[in-house]
Amino acid sequence: MADDPIRSEHIRRNDETLSRRGVMSSHRDHVMSHILNAGRNGGQRLCILGAGNCNDVDLETLARAFDQITLVDIDSIAIDRAVESLSPKERTSVTVIGNVDVAGIYDRLDGIGEPSSNISLVDLIELANSFTISLGEPFDVVCSTCLLTQLIDSVCMKIPESHPQFVELVLTVRNRHLRLIAELLAPNGFGLLITDFVSSRTAPELAVMTAEQLPVAAMKWIANRNFFTGVNPFLLRQRFQQSAELLRLAEFKYLSKPWKWDIGEKKFAVCVLTIRAHA
Repeated sequence: MADDPIRSEHIRRNDETLSRRGVMSSHRDHVMSHILNAGRNGGQRLCILGAGNCNDVDLETLARAFDQITLVDIDSIAIDRAVESLSPKERTSVTVIGNVDVAGIYDRLDGIGEPSSNISLVDLIELANSFTISLGEPFDVVCSTCLLTQLIDSVCMKIPESHPQFVELVLTVRNRHLRLIAELLAPNGFGLLITDFVSSRTAPELAVMTAEQLPVAAMKWIANRNFFTGVNPFLLRQRFQQSAELLRLAEFKYLSKPWKWDIGEKKFAVCVLTIRAHA
């Protein structure tokens, strides 16, 4: 693990939040509502990207709603542990794919700055853009559960924001993730990008804010550029609506109202952007 700091950090975070499932119940209700709504149109196969401890979802309910579920995460132990809560019958419908870097650059990113590394940011940008992944048959519903900010944060761990190609790499990782969601969809399938976009660290009022207050506050935070790098919800929507490579794959459906995600000491504002693959 010492030689793999990015993976180790994500595993540490999963370990840290394992016991916080209880405080995440409201967030989980929102996530489940969107997934189940997307699956109502005959969805049989579900893929969850960034499944981790599965604190964002109710696996038992999903196992009853979908014929097949694929859980993907960089942390194999976390998703194996999550599946243990299922009955033997329910487990037969779940496929666990661990140790997966869905940005495609973690190993190279870890080596940046090391004397033995000859990788450049130009190389990383090309690698992130061309990265592919095979998860078998396409899915009726693909849900990325608060994974995008973790992918971007991995870049932030190794590359200073002052670097002239920092923004380009972040946007490449982001745009590739949006495209990946669309690529994994079966015809008429639904893609859900669930993402946190600001925390109570920079918006302390979020901690005590009601659901009714949150939409107006979110507009203010975004207008003041108080959001995580690369995940302005309105720019994400614009990307889905205007990118030719995404429009070839799917149409944008909607951007939800934000909700609050409580993980204990910190709170996050979260929203979902929904797309639908072409027939």
